[in-house]
Amino acid sequence: LSISSQLQGLYPMSSKAGYILNEEQIKVSNPPVDINSYEDIKKEIENLNISALPNYMTIIPIHTLTTSERKMNVQDSVGCKEKVNKTRDNNKISIQSIINAAEQFNSKYSKNLGNYYDQNPSNFTYDFDWIGLFCDTMVSDISDGRKMTDFFNRTGIDKEELEHDCREVIEINFRDDFYGDEKNQVSSLVESNLIKDILYYMNLKIDEDKNNEIQGKNVSDYSKPKMTIYSGHDSTLSGEEMFMIRNFGLKDTDFIYPTYTTQFAFEVTRNDEKPDKIEYTDYTVKFYINDKLFISRNFQEFKDIIAEKAWSSKQINEFCEIKEEEKDEDEDEDDANSIEIYIIIGLGVLSLILVIVVIFLVKKLIKLNKKGKENEENERKESSLLDEEEN
Repeated sequence: LSISSQLQGLYPMSSKAGYILNEEQIKVSNPPVDINSYEDIKKEIENLNISALPNYMTIIPIHTLTTSERKMNVQDSVGCKEKVNKTRDNNKISIQSIINAAEQFNSKYSKNLGNYYDQNPSNFTYDFDWIGLFCDTMVSDISDGRKMTDFFNRTGIDKEELEHDCREVIEINFRDDFYGDEKNQVSSLVESNLIKDILYYMNLKIDEDKNNEIQGKNVSDYSKPKMTIYSGHDSTLSGEEMFMIRNFGLKDTDFIYPTYTTQFAFEVTRNDEKPDKIEYTDYTVKFYINDKLFISRNFQEFKDIIAEKAWSSKQINEFCEIKEEEKDEDEDEDDANSIEIYIIIGLGVLSLILVIVVIFLVKKLIKLNKKGKENEENERKESSLLDEEEN
């Protein structure tokens, strides 16, 4: 489903009954060429006819991560979760943008929503967590094309105004609630492994180019892909964006809330002139959001910044206070899971062998039984013939 949604973001589809994506989705989706306006996107969809890709989808190889490879999910550990939650709790009571957003939302909507949800509207206020979840659900429903006529009629709230305000709340939620710590610790914790993984694939392609590693008839080695697609949640994307913004000299206010993974793109390009000896400095890394160029750095400089700013496994473990025995337990759990799988496979193979042996033995017994009956019959016939001869 994730890869399907990403490809739909890259290639919006249409049908004879109308556009499959609603207007809001098409506005933020990334078309296959450099198009800036909604009208241009509609024209491009019409040019592509019924489907942007044959049969609406193209099968592409996807590499999924095993449990032992999921280094990017560091926030899943108990210690890291506690650190992230503690930071978020501190942000809610200390960052003015969050405090102001909650106050403004309540002054504007708490009375109407209190009546609708059977709360006491005279003194009831919603905390920022509730507002964030409400807005996330509301914008999702509106983007999905749901009318929600009963809700808006009963509350008397203007749909467009609520959607606008909720989008601002969502942006503040992911920019300041999740990643608003001054030391940039949470985004470094959550995103360091991801950016290092992206850098790893960049290195593969550049090293192939540098070493002139071409397989067969000018076909690149598929273990060094030209394009890598990541499936990401909005919280992961927001963290990656904040990591890039803060470590590459931009301002927090440059943040754009991501609604599609395909809004983000890292691109590596080489200078037009090919020198005798290719160096890392001959390449440029570009980071785009919605086709807007946010960051452009010489590849060597990009590598140096990541090496300096991205956390190592040791730093992550120290920050989350993950002790060696906990890591051993996780490794033991992975080993146990692997052993479990091998045991299941082994039992399955053993069962199959036993079934084959049983079938073989049954057939053998049937054959022996049949032969025994034939021998008895022959003996009986011989006995009868001897009796006849004697008579």
